[in-house]
Amino acid sequence: MPEYSLLRMELLRSIAPWLVAFLVCAYLSWRIGRWLLRSRPRAGIQGGQTGSATFEFTLAFPFFLGILFTTIQLALALNAKLIVDYAAFCAARSASVWISQDLGGDPPNTVKKDSSKWNKVRGAARVACTPISPKYTSYARLAGLEQRSPHQASDLQANLRETMIPGVADWSTAWLDYAGKWPYAYLYTEIDFPRASGGNTKRFSADGMLAVKVTHDFDLAVPFAGAAIGRAFGSRRYVIGAWYVPISATYAMQNWGDHEAR
Repeated sequence: MPEYSLLRMELLRSIAPWLVAFLVCAYLSWRIGRWLLRSRPRAGIQGGQTGSATFEFTLAFPFFLGILFTTIQLALALNAKLIVDYAAFCAARSASVWISQDLGGDPPNTVKKDSSKWNKVRGAARVACTPISPKYTSYARLAGLEQRSPHQASDLQANLRETMIPGVADWSTAWLDYAGKWPYAYLYTEIDFPRASGGNTKRFSADGMLAVKVTHDFDLAVPFAGAAIGRAFGSRRYVIGAWYVPISATYAMQNWGDHEAR
């Protein structure tokens, strides 16, 4: 079974626009930040100069915050792009095992949408995309479904740590974190087989290549910058008021068959 690698031209080409945008915003944040530090109002100078410096600082500071928030959001999106690419690898690896099987009414080297094989491959992509998914509690609060106060929530977590065996509490916290992010990954991570023949039922060559495309609706959570990027490149879920941008990646792998996949 081949190993995952980041040094692939198709991946480097796909992340190039995100990387260039991130580097430009990071450079602008650095330059504007230095200028603000030099031009901030200081004691010991004349009143007119102090007023001018204050006025310039007041005008430039919101612009600096906007660029800084955009830099953070682009960094998170770049990380998400790499995670989705790895999710495509996980899905392709799962497909190389299951596509050749006779499972759930799907003959070998075929898969029907939403069948058992399809869901197994999609499940691998969902698990890989869980780390970049937001917790359901963030949307429950926006929708008015979460009634527990922050103090009650912190007390609940503290009680959980106290009642758990030392060393196990960390695992329980990690599991709760995973369980909180899983609903979003489950709902907003999809797969497709772009190079397979057929319509609703995909057909593959017994010794050919399997290409799996994973699309994850990446949540844009950074204030102001998330909404701006969402308006330009993504969309919005108006029920909960969240902006997102779809991030896709495709990974191809050999259809090894039963004896090779094992």
